[in-house]
Amino acid sequence: MASVLVKLVTLVAMVMVSESGPTFPWVNEYDGQMDFKCPDKQIIMYLSSIHDDQREDRIWEMLCRTAEFGDYCVQSDYVNNFDQTFNYTCPGNKVLTGISSYHYDSYEDRRFRFTCCRASKRWLSECYTTDFVNEWDLKLTLFVPEGQAIKSIYSINDDTRSDRRFKFVLCNL
Repeated sequence: MASVLVKLVTLVAMVMVSESGPTFPWVNEYDGQMDFKCPDKQIIMYLSSIHDDQREDRIWEMLCRTAEFGDYCVQSDYVNNFDQTFNYTCPGNKVLTGISSYHYDSYEDRRFRFTCCRASKRWLSECYTTDFVNEWDLKLTLFVPEGQAIKSIYSINDDTRSDRRFKFVLCNL
């Protein structure tokens, strides 16, 4: 019971801190390349992104947590062309451990590719899709609950807003 309370207090503290501004190093600059990968035997447990209307781009912050395995990794090719919707699912029993992208000013959009690794010997179970975790031009925040991991990412683009919205599929490990 005490460990559940400690986890809840930690989560509330992280939410309070994240609402007051950036708390972790950004993994990219506006209009710049992004190449984030969790260390070996870790998976992504937190994503946050802020959109800038003048630059028409997002900067990202990400955190990882220890996983049971984190081996047998693969990196996708780019999963989208500029201004396209994408729906990427990590293959097999793999979960998200890295995100790479680059921005192109002429489109004011990014192309993405993903790194996925095996996180458990057990098959993923009880997967569910989140609602969109951001509104157009607003902050994106996703906390992945303990014992879960990101299996899929879905994103739509709007040319008039020069922004993307994101949904995720989370699964139990």
